Amino acid sequence: MEKGNDSVDMIAEYLINEFGMAREDVSEIFDIFFEETQGSIEDLNACIADINFEKIVAAAHAIKGSAANINAVYISECAMQIEQAAKSNDIAPCQEYFPALKLAFETLHKEYESKL
Repeated sequence: MEKGNDSVDMIAEYLINEFGMAREDVSEIFDIFFEETQGSIEDLNACIADINFEKIVAAAHAIKGSAANINAVYISECAMQIEQAAKSNDIAPCQEYFPALKLAFETLHKEYESKL
C-alpha cells in the first residue's frame, strides 16, 4: 500500500463541506479522534504483541471506523489491512501494517498540533 496523504486541512475541509460544521466543531472532532484513537492504537499494539486475533480485529475495526468517519483515508486503509489479516489469523501483515498506521496517526496529530 502506498503512503497516503491524510492532512488536517483535507479532513477539516471534508467535515465542513460534508456536514456543514463550524471550524470550532471541527477542532472538537479532531480532539476526540486523537484521544480515542491513541488508546485504540495502544490496545492494537498490545494485541499484536500477544497475537490475540479476536482483539486485533476489534481494535483495528474501531480505528478503521473512527478514521473513516473523518475521512482519514490512509489511516482507515491501514487499519482495514490489519483487520482483514487478523480475520485470517495471519500475524505477519498485522505486524507489517502497524508501523505505517502508527506513523500516519502520529504525523496527522503533529500536523494538527502545529496548527493550533
